[in-house]
Amino acid sequence: MTLQEVYLSGKKMLSKSIESSSFDAISIFELCFDIDRKELILHKFKKAPDENIKRFFKLINQRVSGKPLQYILGKWKFMSKTFIVEEEVLIPREDTEIIVNVCYDLLKGMNSPRILELCSGSGIISIMLKDKFKDAKITAIEISTKAVDCMKKNLVLHGVKDVKILKQDVLKFLPHNKEEFSYDLIVSNPPYIPVSHIKFLQKEVKQEPQIALNGGDDGLLFYRAIAQRWSKYIKNTGNIVVEIGINQNESVENIFRDQGFETLVFKDFYDIDRVICTKSK
Repeated sequence: MTLQEVYLSGKKMLSKSIESSSFDAISIFELCFDIDRKELILHKFKKAPDENIKRFFKLINQRVSGKPLQYILGKWKFMSKTFIVEEEVLIPREDTEIIVNVCYDLLKGMNSPRILELCSGSGIISIMLKDKFKDAKITAIEISTKAVDCMKKNLVLHGVKDVKILKQDVLKFLPHNKEEFSYDLIVSNPPYIPVSHIKFLQKEVKQEPQIALNGGDDGLLFYRAIAQRWSKYIKNTGNIVVEIGINQNESVENIFRDQGFETLVFKDFYDIDRVICTKSK
């Protein structure tokens, strides 16, 4: 088979069930053959190596079966950086750019801001904030061993050496030293899908770790924990910023208002309420 025949065959296989078949096919092709779209056009009649063909169709079949493209590629771009993405770790999404940009605005001009990220996953938020604010002191808390390992790889990949990682359950763990754990910003993209809704998710999403999706019976379990347990670690002038699911804005705002916070809602690229920022009254 020529390179072009391999690519077109893979694309055809994907087109039966994958909406983004062209993008997915070329992404997998580039991974397997180490050439980009431009090189494919220039060398389309070149014979494809058998081992590369075998690997290509193996990955194409995995994608057809519903395995997320990000897990197949092992990496994914988020904002200006590419991150390692591994199975059993939540995949970075465009929506999370909103929470990062809100944090950028809040921290602008602040010297050595102290930041706590809860449910940090692969570490994308902490790394983006550390990249923007070099003198920031950041602590990231995550319960999943797999996510912590992935976060450490991403920290090395991006040359970040001083983000403190705590492998803890944010629903149970509380620091004893309140003076050490006093922050200008607490940020979190927590699990927020009601447990009964998980079975109705797209097959790709259902392959992501339930621990990163399951927000309890009503999807609000972690927001209550942040508001009731973790808000004591925010400075009087500080902010709590959380990403939320669709139609959760009113419920999450009420949770924080009950703890004495004012709230402000930010919309995503599709005009959906996506981030809530709180501050003390």
